Amino acid sequence: MIESRDCPICGGEIMFKYVRPDFVFYISEGKIDRDTNPDLWEGKDPYLKFRCVNDELHDIETQEGRPIDSFSNWTEDVTKEFYEKGHHDV
Repeated sequence: MIESRDCPICGGEIMFKYVRPDFVFYISEGKIDRDTNPDLWEGKDPYLKFRCVNDELHDIETQEGRPIDSFSNWTEDVTKEFYEKGHHDV
């Protein structure tokens, strides 16, 4: 079971979103085709972006100027659970 975490700045919950690259389409010979060149896609592979629910600019990885050691372990656990349970396939 994954526990929630709070922002070290304001105490708001830390949330995350699943970010996927945009697909680019064009019209060719009267048909809609998806661009299959990944070098032209905006973004890269999908990823999880963690942020404070109250303010995206809050530094959620440090407290009093020092890195929170357990933060990267927590994000790894959340990421593993997210992909293993297939939440990205929705």
